[in-house]
Amino acid sequence: MGQFVVDTAVKDGRIELDKLPFREKMKVKVVVIPKVDLKKMSFSRLMGQKVKVDGSIAALVSAERDER
Repeated sequence: MGQFVVDTAVKDGRIELDKLPFREKMKVKVVVIPKVDLKKMSFSRLMGQKVKVDGSIAALVSAERDER
């Protein structure tokens, strides 16, 4: 199954999508991602805000899974 990407806006807490290329009553999953203007984002500011993670990310994820 393919995917369909469309730009839209939230109005009164709702999103309206028209003319989707899927059959009637087909079950779909909707993922909403806020659109950002990358030109307004500061790379140096982002780098200053990043958090250093010591050790292996895989080891941290594995340890977290073992706790569950």
